[in-house]
Amino acid sequence: MSTPKLTHRLSVGMKLAAGFATLVLLTIIIATTAGLALQGYADRSLVVADASMVKSYVLDARTDEKNFVISQESQYIGRAKELVNSAFERTISLKGALKIPEDQQRLAVIRDSLNAYDKLLDKLALSLDQPSEVLAGIEAELAAKGRLAADTADELQDVQMERMAKDYSSAMNTIVVAAATVVVLATLLGWLLTRSITRPINEVVEVSGKVASGDLSVTIHSDRGDEFGKLLAAFDTMVTNLRGLVKEIGNGA
Repeated sequence: MSTPKLTHRLSVGMKLAAGFATLVLLTIIIATTAGLALQGYADRSLVVADASMVKSYVLDARTDEKNFVISQESQYIGRAKELVNSAFERTISLKGALKIPEDQQRLAVIRDSLNAYDKLLDKLALSLDQPSEVLAGIEAELAAKGRLAADTADELQDVQMERMAKDYSSAMNTIVVAAATVVVLATLLGWLLTRSITRPINEVVEVSGKVASGDLSVTIHSDRGDEFGKLLAAFDTMVTNLRGLVKEIGNGA
């Protein structure tokens, strides 16, 4: 009864420890896979938030711009410029997050429009005493630049949301595949560990049955280095001793 497998030389404790370590490693792998798969989704969600804030700041600035034209109070023009600066600050974080050339072009349009809008606000503040047609022209330019910045930010937001949906679907597929792989490997590992423990026990039970029935001719050969190998060796020694004892008794009789 020989089992010439290298794993049989490991002790039962080592096998169990190796199995537990393997399960921990598989868990880490699936957690890492899930984290990496969802990282793109998380990054795009930040871009969506920044793009949404840019649009919100621009629309609020447009409101203060109109209030300034109506009331000619400087607080409105000051607040409009602060909102534009806030929107521009949001584009700084967007610049580091956007990697696709198309998105970078959209961001460039937003930044250029915000710069132009800020300069037009200064021009508007200095042109209150100008003829109405001059003010109307400046307001038209402001409207065009503000609308361009807001619409481009909205477009950037929509594109990112579409990609988020694709990223989410891809991430879920990756996680499902990784989880299924871990389940298969864990099941295989559990089967191997169980087999490595139950098989030598069955061997001992089989030999014990033969010895119990009076058959002392059985021999046990095992190259296992674990506890079960030692058990089989001890059992073989016991059978050999019993065989010698029975022989001596027979000779004496």
